[in-house]
Amino acid sequence: MRSRYSAYVLANEDYLRRTWDSSGCPQELILDEKIKWIKLEIISTSAGQRENAQGTVEFKAWFIENDKLACLHEKSDFIRQQGRWVYYGGLLFDQPAEVLSMNQSCPCGSGKKYKRCCRNK
Repeated sequence: MRSRYSAYVLANEDYLRRTWDSSGCPQELILDEKIKWIKLEIISTSAGQRENAQGTVEFKAWFIENDKLACLHEKSDFIRQQGRWVYYGGLLFDQPAEVLSMNQSCPCGSGKKYKRCCRNK
């Protein structure tokens, strides 16, 4: 899960496709460069050990887009294919976005104001 999050941060489409079950991987994968990923929070995991054929990860991936702090909250299903874990699908939870004020602390945790930090990146 962490490696797929990193692939989204780096816009690494090849890695995302390699770690996605071929039956569910979209033909067109659009990675929006306007999105600034800032934090991944793993909420829970189940199974996913060497002896398991499937597992789940519930996570929240925080990002900034158009001066709004948003969260992708999902319970993801992974399956083992040829000894490797691949993303199979998931259940999305509705998470409202928050409009960011220019003078509030940046949600990335830098300690700077939003207007002087992630707003300019």
